[in-house]
Amino acid sequence: MGLNAPLDGAWSDLRPSMRILMILSDLPFPLNNGPNYQMDRLLRYLSQYYECHIIGFTNREIVENTKNYLSSIPNVFTIAILGKNSGFKLNFHRIICILKGKPLFLARWHNSNYIKHIEDIIDKYKYDLVFLDGLPVAIYLKTIKAPVILSTKDAISLSYKLKGSTTKNIIRKLIYYYNSNRIRSFEKQYLRLASYIHVVSEKDAKYYFVLDENLHLRVIPIAAPSHITNFDTPSKRETNCFFIYLLGNLGIESIAKGTRWFISKIYEKIKNINPNVKLIIIGKPGKRSINRYIENKVASSNSIFYYPWVEDYLKSISNSDIVVIPDYTATGIQNRVIAAMTLGKATIGRNAVFDSLPIINGKHCVIANNKKEFLHSIINLMKNDDYRQNIGNEAQKLVRSFFNENDVFKKWTRLINEAICKMQEETG
Repeated sequence: MGLNAPLDGAWSDLRPSMRILMILSDLPFPLNNGPNYQMDRLLRYLSQYYECHIIGFTNREIVENTKNYLSSIPNVFTIAILGKNSGFKLNFHRIICILKGKPLFLARWHNSNYIKHIEDIIDKYKYDLVFLDGLPVAIYLKTIKAPVILSTKDAISLSYKLKGSTTKNIIRKLIYYYNSNRIRSFEKQYLRLASYIHVVSEKDAKYYFVLDENLHLRVIPIAAPSHITNFDTPSKRETNCFFIYLLGNLGIESIAKGTRWFISKIYEKIKNINPNVKLIIIGKPGKRSINRYIENKVASSNSIFYYPWVEDYLKSISNSDIVVIPDYTATGIQNRVIAAMTLGKATIGRNAVFDSLPIINGKHCVIANNKKEFLHSIINLMKNDDYRQNIGNEAQKLVRSFFNENDVFKKWTRLINEAICKMQEETG
């Protein structure tokens, strides 16, 4: 019980006969972003030792492709692929959330028919454990009569609170604080229903521990991929161009805000210093305003490129010279940061994006919090190949030491077996 109890112990042995139901708020297809890549790797690892049944949510237009992807993984069985609410259904469930005092983001995943469907599936297959990935699917906890691991990854109400604290607009600040309080109430009500809560950083675990000291919290960090191959990196290509990659889901306001700021305040000045610099933006589209802004920039420039979708996330990042993480605020460990550092890329961003990482500024990464620091740091990285390479090398050593994929995934198997054995002991 309590904060980050040891994972080692009597449950470390693998138990291949066990059957797990994984309810995923976002199915890991396509592999065009960090979270999808992480879940894909974890799913492939767990399926070596457990029979994994999948219920997951995705956008309706890629359901068939997602089925084909899941069927390619041995020992993984697709039970149901559910479409996220959109259009009229989404607005209807938003009204329901408002009336019930629940966070609005739940509306995309909520459906009373789904609750009954999941309940029937659990009764039919008698799972040894249910794994819930993402706070939105916590709404299904009340239907589950089995050991449950709920992975929120980050403390979601904390992330909204931090966004509110850094937003200057009073109305938006109040909205963030209001949503933070709603989410916190939801977390307090539902997290206690899970056997264990997983987060990726100590900061998130401490926040949840204050919320409810009786929660069974486990900290398992993001894994640094161990299967990296020798991609075609800029140093191997015959090119005079310098590639700056900017990564992040533009649907997240702090990322969209940081992206717009970087393009207007930093990139255009960098371009004047080095005409051969190219800016590559990779991330899901956001609201109409940021999408239109980027479309206009791409149309008016021969050096800015935007890719809302890439076939292989890591391979795409490997073509960068430096990686910019534009977020104004962030909680937990960022998938994009781990991916870039694993590939040996010099990574630059504000303090928040390196939060919870054991980094030394100027050795493993470059921290820049304002216009002057960003400009100075990027110019320095562009002009000094050895400095840039050393930061990338040190970053790679760090994440492969602290976030070794095999070590991280072994923690998952120990936690799963601990949860199963704990339930067996309690039921006799």
